[in-house]
Amino acid sequence: MLSFVVFLIANIALQLLAPKPDIPKPKRYGLNEFSLPTATEDRSLPMIFGTVPVAGNLIWVGDYYANEVSEEVSTGWFSSAERTLGYKYHIGMWLTLANCPCDSVQGVLWGDRTAWKGTLTLSRTTTTDLMLNYSYAASEGQEIEDGIAGVLRFYNQSRNDYQTGNPAPLPNPYVAGQLGVSEVPSYPDICHVVLLGPSSGYLDGGPGGGLLNKFYERTHKRSGFVGSSPHIPALQVILKRLPDVKTILHTFHGNLFNSASRGYAYPLTGPFDGSGTLESYINSFIDSVADIGGDANPAFVIAELLCARSQYVGPRLSPFALDWGSFMRAAEKLKSEGMGVSFAWEKSRSVGDVISDVCKQINATLHIHERLGVLSLRLIRESDESVYTFDSSNIVNFASATRTTTNEAPNEIQVPYSDRAMQFDTRRAVAKNTALVQQVGTVISREEEFIGVSNSRVASLLATRTLRSLAASLMQVRFTATVPAGTILKPGDVVTVAHERLGQALRMRITTARWNDYNNRQQVEFEAIEDVFRDGSIEYEDTPEVPAEPAPSVTEPVTSPVLVAAPYALSLDEYERPLYYAEATSPAARQYRLSVAQGVSVWAYERATYASEYAAPAVSGTLDAVLSSYLTGTSAKLNLTNGARDALLALGLRGEVLAIVDGEWLAASGFSLSGNLLTISTLKRGLFDTVPQRHEAGTKVTLLLGYAVGQVRMQTRLSTSGPTLPGVTSVAVRADTRGPGGTVWAFDEAAGDTEATLAAQTYNPSRCVLPLPPAYVTISSRFGCTSPLDNTLEISRSTSALLAWRNRNRLSALRESAFSAMNDPEPSAYVEYVVDWETTGGSGVFTSNSFVSAAAGASQATINTSTIPTGARLVRVSVRSARPSGSGTVRSATYQYFWRLTS
Repeated sequence: MLSFVVFLIANIALQLLAPKPDIPKPKRYGLNEFSLPTATEDRSLPMIFGTVPVAGNLIWVGDYYANEVSEEVSTGWFSSAERTLGYKYHIGMWLTLANCPCDSVQGVLWGDRTAWKGTLTLSRTTTTDLMLNYSYAASEGQEIEDGIAGVLRFYNQSRNDYQTGNPAPLPNPYVAGQLGVSEVPSYPDICHVVLLGPSSGYLDGGPGGGLLNKFYERTHKRSGFVGSSPHIPALQVILKRLPDVKTILHTFHGNLFNSASRGYAYPLTGPFDGSGTLESYINSFIDSVADIGGDANPAFVIAELLCARSQYVGPRLSPFALDWGSFMRAAEKLKSEGMGVSFAWEKSRSVGDVISDVCKQINATLHIHERLGVLSLRLIRESDESVYTFDSSNIVNFASATRTTTNEAPNEIQVPYSDRAMQFDTRRAVAKNTALVQQVGTVISREEEFIGVSNSRVASLLATRTLRSLAASLMQVRFTATVPAGTILKPGDVVTVAHERLGQALRMRITTARWNDYNNRQQVEFEAIEDVFRDGSIEYEDTPEVPAEPAPSVTEPVTSPVLVAAPYALSLDEYERPLYYAEATSPAARQYRLSVAQGVSVWAYERATYASEYAAPAVSGTLDAVLSSYLTGTSAKLNLTNGARDALLALGLRGEVLAIVDGEWLAASGFSLSGNLLTISTLKRGLFDTVPQRHEAGTKVTLLLGYAVGQVRMQTRLSTSGPTLPGVTSVAVRADTRGPGGTVWAFDEAAGDTEATLAAQTYNPSRCVLPLPPAYVTISSRFGCTSPLDNTLEISRSTSALLAWRNRNRLSALRESAFSAMNDPEPSAYVEYVVDWETTGGSGVFTSNSFVSAAAGASQATINTSTIPTGARLVRVSVRSARPSGSGTVRSATYQYFWRLTS
């Protein structure tokens, strides 16, 4: 016992006398060692249109403070010491953001992270504060948090706004105090922001100034916190600004819209007799169309670039130089199409280039009004009416008629865009004409850039519009004609050219119009091209090239044409659109034509949407054996008729071909024909909004060698409780076997001509807007089958079995198999599931449990299969996707998957 006491006393003495360990201290960085995102004062500031992230120019930094963060560590039995973990750095910053006052802040990005998201309306007469308090651990095990915290004070004063007038400059006391001066520049008409530094106090208003309270600082932040590293991420502010058309028009409304000399301009169609003032009426109309889902209305962008009152913007034309009726009509049309723009205009590009880019994006021309002598904005749309007809009565010389070739034309268009929904990541929308790819045997890709595209929908529409114009075989003509006095035809005008050399009446666009010489002064030389322009809902066609020369007459019948509601991935439109094709039964069947009429109960040929749509050919066969619901990468064998085989040989099979079998969409890229047996391989199952199903032997499989998605928009219900978008209530399609080339097309039942109709399904949410059902559904990593007849996979009973799935994103519009490993959640969408079991083996009667909702974007859930009764062996999981829409919810179709329990 005594020896133990002596040992203890000796060790205590050693601990007390032993030297304390030297604990290393991390480096404290000074302000001059910081890596700041921007430090240039001479870079030009952009002008903002729509919603864009702006990094700005750093024009001052200071108010530096490094707060030491430490913890107490043991250094012996009776001693401890403070170990410095690092430092929390605080600074103040002043950045100029935009060369214009802005409307609101939509978010703040700190590097590649979102530090704040919301809507903060910016005052144009006083400052606006935004409190940030964002923190995160940059890496696992990091002991000091990173992030940004403090007050962002926005200065957004306008001195040219018709509402604010010319107010006194706004003071900036924080920066002035830091610099020791009475005042600093106020920068009117420039949006700038100050991050208040640590000397402004704590975020919660705690003790500030003088000696810092060390204990209080461990749990509270001072303003200006920028993390624990001298490497400062870029601070970007997401600004929103809509063109200030109201200031341009201020005090001029009567002369511009309600003038006895100039006439009435839209939205007025007659003398103003509404309540309130004319200015408030016009301003209300502007407010209704200016904002297109966060983007700026392109018509107002062009108007502001031409007539802005600011000395820094454009030519500053008088508002009397514009045809405001045309701009207002264009703005209303663009709003209905959802075609907005968001971009930051850098002054390195001329205003003329920017206007040209905007006109290209919206498919418009800016020209001098022939009678008023003012600038008029005109949208080029498929709905444009023909303004004049040229035929043998007025054409005096038909010089040439040629059709362009598509062999070297692009068959794939890629449109890059900055995706606002994905934190402005650069993405690409791709449109491909697979029929043209098959024809030339290779992909000819081309990238087309458009200004201000911020979402996948607009990018996809632009890609398909461009593809149609570049990949189509178009008739080009040159002729001389007489026109009556007072007739003015301009490039972009739609005309009908009916000449015997064409053999048909063609809808064409004028490209040039030149007056002839003095001796022929009543004659005009025209050049025109067959019209392929479409509006913002441009159709995407995957059809064979129209023959350049008349083909021999055919009379073989075709099966009835097919009309279905197009999946979103093929229409790329929020409206319901029809997809149609006709089945080829012989080699000559490729000459058949589809004609489409919309919104008619009785067929009226003269109301056909298309006058010369050649058939989108399909070839069908029947399954030689069962196609199961769960095997991947398999092949299938199809029995063909002699006529289908001959048609297939004539049409050819190259590239990836879409197919439909009992409502399931598939794709195949491998083909082998032996006699009348076609083997299709490298299958993709359950494409678009479908999942793999079991298909019995003898089931019809239709290969879509070509198809067409119609331009017509049908009535579309966005949600169960939401509004119905306007559109036609029905579409009719006819497969016509008569009169190729220059002869008249006519419907002839005796020749086998057939028709089909499709009615708008407005009582349910339309197919195009429904979320895609989940795919790749497993329990404990074991695939489920959509038919119990295919099910040979077993799972064990478990209290925590893992139900997993892959989310599919409707907006991505991908041709991904349901067995793909890609997990691509649609924003705000979530999966609903329910687990049931067969009550008695082989009875086919299942329990009826309730659906459970997973979190948005989640791809798995834990389920309990141990409570399933011992006698129950067949487990059924029903799954579907849901997404909030308006005041309701839209849901995909519900699909069922099956497993067997091991015992």
